[in-house]
Amino acid sequence: MGQAARDAVTGFDMAYFGDRRYIGWGGGLPVKIDDQVVGAVAVSGLPEMVDIELAQIGVAAILDSLDG
Repeated sequence: MGQAARDAVTGFDMAYFGDRRYIGWGGGLPVKIDDQVVGAVAVSGLPEMVDIELAQIGVAAILDSLDG
């Protein structure tokens, strides 16, 4: 969601300010099982790309725990 809400030229968030359901930066990812959202992982406080990477690790850990 975060990068999709950014202005392509300036990189600044264009929308969703004041709506707490959405954020304008990366770090939040859905956890999906069979294309159904069953949860989410959110990471914040580090550079955006690190937040995204850690959230991806979190999603993978959750899905791996369900396989075992």
